[in-house]
Amino acid sequence: SSDLPDSIIAIDVGDIVKPAAKVMEGLASVADGSDDHRIKPGYWLISAVGVNPWTHEKTPQPLMLDMWSTASESFASENTVLKEVISEIHGIAGGRGIHAIDRGGDRGIILQHFFELNQDFIIRLKGRYLTDSDGVKFLVNQRDIARETLPFHSVIQRQSSDKRRRSKMDVRYDFEPVDVTSLAGKSPRQLYLITAWSATA
Repeated sequence: SSDLPDSIIAIDVGDIVKPAAKVMEGLASVADGSDDHRIKPGYWLISAVGVNPWTHEKTPQPLMLDMWSTASESFASENTVLKEVISEIHGIAGGRGIHAIDRGGDRGIILQHFFELNQDFIIRLKGRYLTDSDGVKFLVNQRDIARETLPFHSVIQRQSSDKRRRSKMDVRYDFEPVDVTSLAGKSPRQLYLITAWSATA
């Protein structure tokens, strides 16, 4: 991908299921993401792709694909795996790009790692306390948001899962400066909470 500093590097934890396997090296249990997260035998995957939002095609460029097992003797924790991947990509890209994690990126240990690397990032927050610019603490997923009053508006293009067509998404959003309450004063830069709502399914 491009050297533009605002290229997106999407990091995602997935799984590969081996339902018929009886004996395989390191075979463990995973939550099958394509079957309502039912527990099945298999392995965990972690992938990273880079996307330059300024190109017309926005074709993702594969950066990493790795597999690990919780049954491996070398396995320490999922947080350790995530931190190692974030550090490796940070080093390869020289700190450029914006790391994006959909699920699990709001863990304190992962946030602290981003801070230590001074790496730009976007994460999805769930059930975490934040402190606004007036010093008021709030739980992010219990905040009352008047969606129709969000001041910013964009119409973006999204690609279908089969990659054959694109559809428009009507998005309203806002942003505000915040601190992560439990990590107050430990961020090397200003953090922002982005509230977004799509008016289209």
